Amino acid sequence: MRQTQYIVWKDEYSVGRSDMDRQHQAILSLINRLYVAQQGQPGFATISPMLEGLLQFTVTHFSQEERLLEKGGYPDLERHKKAHAELARSTRMMVQQFLTEKEDATFNLLAFLRKWWTQHIVGLDQECKPYLPPEVKVARKLRPNDLV
Repeated sequence: MRQTQYIVWKDEYSVGRSDMDRQHQAILSLINRLYVAQQGQPGFATISPMLEGLLQFTVTHFSQEERLLEKGGYPDLERHKKAHAELARSTRMMVQQFLTEKEDATFNLLAFLRKWWTQHIVGLDQECKPYLPPEVKVARKLRPNDLV
């Protein structure tokens, strides 16, 4: 039986905003999916789009997180942005290596991603918690069927 959880979400990873937590969980889920695929010795055609999707989602997440931290007046935003840029650069290099050499470099990439994400979430992201603006909850209009 193959292991399906390479990274398990822990309560200590929560940054106190459900939208950011869901994004972090989605990234960990993408890494877990890549791990499961890698265990099955998949081909280039399977791994390549997964790596590209992970990279795209990560860059989008970083952008959104940085905007929130800027809005919240996080005083060490530049250090946080540099950490994000370094992960994106390193991940792109590993993905490019995989794409050009068509070798299964996913094991090294998975180990790197697991270490980076867990350390980043429990380290830098936890430092930012007080500067994340509160979520804006949008009330949904009641519909007649909601009352039945």
